[in-house]
Amino acid sequence: MKKKYYIAACLSIFFITWPKAQTYKDWKTHLAYYEAKAVAETNDNVFVLANGAIYSYGKNDREIRIYSKQNGLSDTDVQMIKYSPDTHTLVIVYSNGNIDLFGEDGIKNMPYLKMATNIQSKNVNDICFYNHLAYFSTDFGIMVIN
Repeated sequence: MKKKYYIAACLSIFFITWPKAQTYKDWKTHLAYYEAKAVAETNDNVFVLANGAIYSYGKNDREIRIYSKQNGLSDTDVQMIKYSPDTHTLVIVYSNGNIDLFGEDGIKNMPYLKMATNIQSKNVNDICFYNHLAYFSTDFGIMVIN
């Protein structure tokens, strides 16, 4: 008899808490932002890469904004950020080779390096900008994005 009450209690607790656990819109990200690895400054913001995550500080409104997959980024574990003043675009490179271009029109994903099956190492060493082109120094050579 006690066994039936125990099972009924467990099931009722499960069904009461289950719908709340399924809603992710109320979730908050709790990433580590204490070890800054790179900084990219724009006219209005200062972007910081810390522990694989990105946040920014608004120069005008003095507000800190946290960026993650929940609010527009395409992936996790950011490896590098660089800002192009000519195109007003922040280039975000992830450790798996995925690339986001964060500009005035929003975030555009470029998964071509990530999806390439014939490239073993997708590590990006540095990014240089020249004539509205982004030159990526990688382990396999130079990659250019227009």
